[in-house]
Amino acid sequence: QDVSPAFLNAKTGISKEDNPGWHEAMSGDEAPQYWEAAKKEIATLEAINAWDVVDISSVPKGQRILKSLWTFKRKRSPSGVIKKWKGRLTARGDMQVEGVDF
Repeated sequence: QDVSPAFLNAKTGISKEDNPGWHEAMSGDEAPQYWEAAKKEIATLEAINAWDVVDISSVPKGQRILKSLWTFKRKRSPSGVIKKWKGRLTARGDMQVEGVDF
């Protein structure tokens, strides 16, 4: 299957710098931009009632609360100029057990 050279360039142009973890994002020079992205994500999730806050003692035996993970991305234009900083709070779906959690 033929792959466009432009596609390969775009995929290889992605660096860890453009996809930092929480620690890297919040301790680097762009921490204010990533913090604003995180606040925007939380506000969006709260607006759609994406979760319920529960006391851990109320979780029935045999069930668990899924952990979450922050992912960040620095979005760039085709010329490489930074357009925006994005933050996503995701559930650790890899921790789910079929037949138990879904």
